[in-house]
Amino acid sequence: MKQKQIKKRIKAKKCLTSAAVALIMSGSFLPISNVFAEEQIDQKNATSNVEAKSNLESGSKLSKEQNNSVTTEGTSSSKSIQKRDITEATVSNYAEFKAALQNSVVKNIYLANDISLDETFNITSNKNIYGNGHTINLKFNTVGIALAGAVCNIENVTLINQQVYSFFWSEAQNVTVNYTNVTSSGRQFIYLANGTANLYGNIEASANVEEVFQGRQLNIGDNANVKFNDTSSINAIYSVNGLLVGNNANLKVISKGLGMYVASGSGFIDIGGNTSFDSSTDSSIRAAGGAMLVRENAKLKATSRITPHEAILITNGSITVKNGASLEASSEGTESTVQTGNKLVFEKGSNFMITNTNTNGNALGAWASPTTVGLDSDQGINTWTVGNTQAENPNNSYSGPLNATFTLNTYTTGQTTTGLISNNSNFQSTFNSGKVGKIAGGSYVKNKELAKTTINEVKDTDTTVSGKGEPNGKIELKVGDQVIASGTVGSDGNYSLTIPKQSAGTVIKAVVSMDGQTSEANTTV
Repeated sequence: MKQKQIKKRIKAKKCLTSAAVALIMSGSFLPISNVFAEEQIDQKNATSNVEAKSNLESGSKLSKEQNNSVTTEGTSSSKSIQKRDITEATVSNYAEFKAALQNSVVKNIYLANDISLDETFNITSNKNIYGNGHTINLKFNTVGIALAGAVCNIENVTLINQQVYSFFWSEAQNVTVNYTNVTSSGRQFIYLANGTANLYGNIEASANVEEVFQGRQLNIGDNANVKFNDTSSINAIYSVNGLLVGNNANLKVISKGLGMYVASGSGFIDIGGNTSFDSSTDSSIRAAGGAMLVRENAKLKATSRITPHEAILITNGSITVKNGASLEASSEGTESTVQTGNKLVFEKGSNFMITNTNTNGNALGAWASPTTVGLDSDQGINTWTVGNTQAENPNNSYSGPLNATFTLNTYTTGQTTTGLISNNSNFQSTFNSGKVGKIAGGSYVKNKELAKTTINEVKDTDTTVSGKGEPNGKIELKVGDQVIASGTVGSDGNYSLTIPKQSAGTVIKAVVSMDGQTSEANTTV
């Protein structure tokens, strides 16, 4: 069995203050080394789909306190902020900003100017930061959240020169940070080792040393537009429990290394919007187990280059593509493009195109256990043989509606296809997954134009109608909307059907249909 390595970096704690070290020693923060130890993941705390959606809903309802805001000026004003019982503060410089952050009573902080962070420190209370379009220059300093269960919000701000311990980072348990209309650049965007990040509005973030996101759970809110760009060689997204992409949301992840890794064996990737992963040197999506769901009308595109590995792998897990959803995946390696260890299901009404451009690589595979594949496509199935995936036309076109199930045992062209059952006899007798480099179903099926339908002359004394049409296509003879005869065009392209005698002047229409296409001809008796 191949060994798939996930790069897990232990972050050097060079930027921690002595106060942060004390917090770690006292147990307020978990040691970073524990973050990546999968055996210590508490399954009881695994975020379910319902919990993730609940976090999104609660995080989006940011309440602004109704108290009057207090504008502060200079160092003396910052000291006043620390002492007074106020819940809101408008800040114009670093001293005021730090004072407001460290005052546990202040909840809402409004930026009046761009601010540069001159030190690294921690906070111990919930905060809402309203950037008002300003910029916070972290200067590679950090602000840590040293409070288990904290909920912080940050919106309408640009963060630059972020450290690997990012702004509002935390290793405390169950911390939630909500980001709305935030732009970030630097070494990392989000680090919440045991927490959740909820993203809303327009988010654009880049990272050049570590992940864009690292944490327990990442949620993309409904209608959000999120762009991640990671130029480091490690994961763009590292999530313990999984990813939720809300309805009508857009998530675009561009990475040099692995696009996303989900560490928990029971993790859940829930795609409800338009999502794409594009890795220039590695896989797009890799998960230790669990499941991935592409919901109704959602779309997932996964592109993997250079690496010999897959585009998508759910180890010992399953992928389900629902009615109206689309999955498009491509890779360039010798290993199968999409791999699961339990099930791969394309439901009726789903759309899919899986492509492996390597001359020795196939489309569908299993890892680390045999996987059951289910296909259901009204438009039929197109397949291209290994090494011929760049051709415009498929090597085989299987007419629909088509459904099939079969089992695969490995992730190379040497795999075996067993237990194949299909309503299409041609598919059942000829399909061999190990020889298929590209497979398409649903709207991705490329149907050739049907042969021209003809209908021979009919007299009012005739009881037989003949003509030509698409071989094996369904043929109906109609007078108006009424079907007077039906059948199947022969494999030689000829048909002959028995009809009742028709009166002179009656128009008879011949309609041949196949794979969602029709071809018609008519004659007058």
